[in-house]
Parts: sequence; structure tokens; C-alpha cells
Amino acid sequence: MQAARIGVVTVLAVVVLTVGNATSVRADTAPLEQTQLDAIDAIVKTAMDTAQFPSIVVLVNKAGTAIYTGTFGMANLEHGLAPTIDTPYAIGSITKSFTALSILKLVTEGKVELEAPVSTYLPDYDGPAAFIAVRHLLDHTSGIPNYTSFPEYRPRFTREHFSRDEMVETFASRPLNFEPGERFDYSNSGYYLLGLIIERVSGQDYYDYLAANVFDPLGMARTSSGDNADLVPNRAGGYEVGEAGFVNHAFWSHVVPFSAGSLLSTAQDLVRYRRGVSNSSVYTREVRELVGRTYPVADGTQNIYTIGGLIASTFHGHDKIAHAGDIWGFTSNHAYYPASDTTIVVLANRQAQAPSTSSIEQKVARVLFGIAQPQVVDIVLDDATLDSYTGEFELHPFVFGADRYGFSVQNSKLAVHFGGIASGAPPIPLLAQGEGVFRVPFDDEWVFEFFVEDGAEQANRIVSHYSDGVFYAHRISVE
Repeated sequence: MQAARIGVVTVLAVVVLTVGNATSVRADTAPLEQTQLDAIDAIVKTAMDTAQFPSIVVLVNKAGTAIYTGTFGMANLEHGLAPTIDTPYAIGSITKSFTALSILKLVTEGKVELEAPVSTYLPDYDGPAAFIAVRHLLDHTSGIPNYTSFPEYRPRFTREHFSRDEMVETFASRPLNFEPGERFDYSNSGYYLLGLIIERVSGQDYYDYLAANVFDPLGMARTSSGDNADLVPNRAGGYEVGEAGFVNHAFWSHVVPFSAGSLLSTAQDLVRYRRGVSNSSVYTREVRELVGRTYPVADGTQNIYTIGGLIASTFHGHDKIAHAGDIWGFTSNHAYYPASDTTIVVLANRQAQAPSTSSIEQKVARVLFGIAQPQVVDIVLDDATLDSYTGEFELHPFVFGADRYGFSVQNSKLAVHFGGIASGAPPIPLLAQGEGVFRVPFDDEWVFEFFVEDGAEQANRIVSHYSDGVFYAHRISVE
């Protein structure tokens, strides 16, 4: 793909790129080299092709300066609207970090206690989770079943309006999946309750509270509730792929995800947000410290999820905090590398994981920090070696979605079944890299690494790198 330079304004160069039938604009400033800019362009173009994203926006900011701005495709296909860094996209679960930040601000003001039970603030809530500490809601260790995983409700969530009370009724009476604090298991239900706590304690509507305490102080003028009834200029459309191409995604009400995932925001606003929480004087040092705090789960393993609604990790020696969003018609990711004050935002308007927006972010980070891209191979393994990896593996202590991986041989390749072989989930073939390492064909940042320990004849432990997190699984016997 050739880029034509069309003008220079001080140190800002504007480059017009053609992607399919759309025009996208990239702005760049020093210190990135042209080879780095071209490499990021290629990463995004490849993602557009493989995942069939209608549009992608990538914004990289270092110490307050935008060093890469890439806008590709169409934000609204019906109106021919090209994306910009100020185009609002649904950001899904990135919303959780806003909810957590608000709770932690209330904690520092003495209005909420981390160890107080939910019933302290929601006295009418009488489900099994009533005694659970607020902290366990924040870091997904509550054990509350995740309402978006209930098969009987999922079709209704994209067709119907729900009230807050009706949403809580979907999970309130269900038994806990485990004792609070035992493990990490991602739960939108817990974050729904946190939004209600914010409303009860502050006396304000959740979105009004965010506007007064997050959006306005940080200058986030283009961030809003996600209510479809609101008139939001130049809002990106959410899409899925039908038989004849892109179609509008089905309606969904913002009250369904609410404080777990309803917000609209822009790449520019998310940079203001992430840098503002970490660097500005809007929030106290105590709030900033709480945002990054993690607690160990029951077996002593430190949680990967902070009580600030973020995943804490190290990417090839670079500490980072990040969170992705995945909601009907949209995927997103934002990451912050504190040592270099670098923020990377990726927004797209289709749900797709081929590759995920988290992996796009990681590939961009590789370019920025001089980390080599994965060298992907496809080694042919003999039957005995393949068989040594087959079987069922249970995730612990961190669960994200399915709590089990199943592995089988399909057409002479190892394949993974999320939820186990008997779950009915389609097998995803993997590419063998050698020495027990496998990558997903459509997302080479997604890795499964098998280990043989304690004299076992087959691999009995897995480390999986996926969506900014590291997940562990152990072989189990299935009768």
C-alpha cells in the first residue's frame, strides 16, 4: 500500500491512505520513524482484511503528544462517514474502569468501604451476593454468575428494553459460582451492582455522576451513556457480517450493559481519560494508588485484575495496564505504559477476534518498543506428539469466559474447544511452533504453551496468553 504525502504543517504531516473503497487519514509526529509508521499501517490494514472490520481507529499518544493517528475504513457505512479520532464508538467493557474509578473516588471520600458488604449500600438487594464485599465486585472475585452468559436471556438482550431492576432480577437469586475471593471469574453482574451502588451513595444517576466526576473534569466532551435515544453527532454504526456483506447490528438498550459496558467514547477522549487518571491533578494520589491495586486470590496468586477495573501485566518487560471492550457491533482496547507515558487506543465497529483489538494493540506496542513481531511457523507434528496434548484442561485461578479448554486432533492439527470437547464449541485449529507452543492462525498474539511436569506422560499444564492476560490451566480426568 503506497502512501502519498500531501502536505506539511509545522511538524505534523498528513498522509492519505486508501483502504478498500475508503480513505483514511494518518497524522504523525516525531519520534516515530517512517518505517515504524508504515509498520503500524500494515498491522491495521491486515486486521481490516482478516477480521472484516468496517473501520478501525488507532491513536498512540506519548507524554501528551499524538505520535500516530490512523483512521481506516468507514465508521458509518450508510452515510459514508469516515472515522476520526473524535468519532464516538461503543467501548463495551472499558466502561468498567470508569465504574471502578468512581467507586474508588467514593472510597477516598469515606462514602464507600471496600470491605463492606453489598447490602450496606443496596439494602433491598437480598440475593446470595448481598454479603459480598465491594472489593470482590471490583476485581471479579465475587462468584456472582455473569448475566451475559445466560443462554435464555442473550437473545432478548439485543431485542428488548430492560429496566435496572429487571436486569438485576436475571442474576440476583442465582447461587454463587464459588466462595468470594476463591478465584477470578469475569462477571458483568458484579459491575452492574457497582453502578447501582454509585447511584445510591451519590444520589445521582450513574451517567450524571460520571459526567460530573470524570468526563467534565478530564475534558471528555464526546463521551456519553450509549443511549440509542440520544442524538450523538457522527456516532459510529455497529455492524455484523451477513450473507451479502455488512448489515446493521441488532438494537441493544444501554441499560442492558449499564455500568458494565454501555459507554460511547472516542480515541481522543480515551487518551484524555487514561492519561488524566494517571497524570493529572483531578484525582488524588490515593485514588491513583487504588486504581492499580491488586489482591491475591485464595491460593495466594496475585490477581491479574486491579480494583480499578484494569488488567495489570508486563508486555516483554514493559509494565502496562489495559482493558478491552467487546459488545454488540463493536470491539475496542486501550492500554497505558506508565514508564514511557504511552497510551494506545484501538476502536473498531464490528465484534471480531481475528485478530482481537487487544492483539492489534500489542502489535502496535511491539513497533513502538522495538519488540520483534512473532515469527509464525506451522510445524507438522506426528500422531504421538499430537496425542500428548489432547484432553481436557481446567482453568484456575483465573477464568475468562469458558472455564475449560478441550484439545483434540482435527485434520492432523491440534485444535482447541472452548468449554471442553463435549461442549459443542467448534474446534479452532492451532499452528504448532515447536516445544509445546501453539498459536491461533488468525491471531498470532494468542498463544497456548504446554508443559509436562512431575514425570507425566502427557502435557499436564498450560499457560495461555490472551487479551492482555495470562491464564493457567491443568489437565483433568474426564469420566
